[in-house]
Parts: sequence; structure tokens; C-alpha cells
Amino acid sequence: MSIRDILSSLLPGDPGAGDRKEVGKQMTSKYELALVLNENLDDDARAAALQRVQDYIARFNGTVTNVDDWGKKRFAFEIKKMKEGFYYFIAFESDDPECPNELEANLRIMEQAVRYLIVKQDA
Repeated sequence: MSIRDILSSLLPGDPGAGDRKEVGKQMTSKYELALVLNENLDDDARAAALQRVQDYIARFNGTVTNVDDWGKKRFAFEIKKMKEGFYYFIAFESDDPECPNELEANLRIMEQAVRYLIVKQDA
């Protein structure tokens, strides 16, 4: 047993972990999408828009883990001449680091989406 091994066993964490490279193992990252949909959508159109977002996540190698529907909420200020919107929080995982970027590119052109925000959760 070397001095480095003895010291590393006494210290929290692994100080030599940054020196090693992991081969063939990809980390799954967790993300959360906050999505606000147009207030003028009926139930079927909202369900279709939500399904479309989930399909985008699946297309870019992601897996939806939870969908939280907060319902219709009032905005703090008008957005695109609307005073309210339907709020959804979608938790998803992906091992592809491009998944959030691709999802955002598709949300940007989606007419039903008023606002969106994708956040990577801490491990």
C-alpha cells in the first residue's frame, strides 16, 4: 500500500479521481423542464402539445420520469397579450448531452409554448 493510498483513504472523496478517465461509461443527467402553454388551448390541444414535448424528449434519447401539472396560473405581467398560462414541470433523464439543446431548439418554434426553461439538476 502506497502513501497516496493511505492518505486518500483518510481524506473525504477521492483526490485522484480527476486523473483517471472512465472508458465506455456515460453518465445519465437529470433535467427539469418548466413549460408554460398558451391560455387559449382547449384540453385536447394542451394534451397534444404536452405529448409532442414528451415525444421530442424521447426522440433525443431522453426518458420522461415525471410530469407535474400545475394548472392555469396568472402571469406577473402580460406575455404576448396573454394574462394566464398553463404550467407544466417535466422531469427527464438523458445520457446524451445534446438532448436539452435539441429540445430547446424545438420548443423555440412551437407555437403553443409561451415560455420554457430547461435546468440541469445537481447529481
